[in-house]
Amino acid sequence: MSHPVTTQNTAAGYASYLRLVFVVTYSFFGRALPDTLAELKALANIIQSSVEQIEAAVTANSFTFPSPDSTFSLETEAPRMHPAILSAGSLITSAAAQLMTLVRPAPVTLFDTVLQVNAD
Repeated sequence: MSHPVTTQNTAAGYASYLRLVFVVTYSFFGRALPDTLAELKALANIIQSSVEQIEAAVTANSFTFPSPDSTFSLETEAPRMHPAILSAGSLITSAAAQLMTLVRPAPVTLFDTVLQVNAD
């Protein structure tokens, strides 16, 4: 006997699917490798050296680095467009994303990724 597709059946199906994905993901990726701490330190070093690169560019060019609390304008955002700051910002963003993936439980990372997908 088939059941009509309802929101409740769909939600239950997704929940079962996510539980299965979490179990499989954890069984493969749930245990940290011995070099994971070294990777965490390397990523933290990338972030630190990139912040120092931004600081050097700001100082050398007499920029005021924009605060997230300041009003947006092309003039206030100009320092972010400097090539050295763009490069450092890209490294910081990438390293931060990898750090989040390393320190969060795999099921949480997977669930977060699943929620980012737009079904439209």
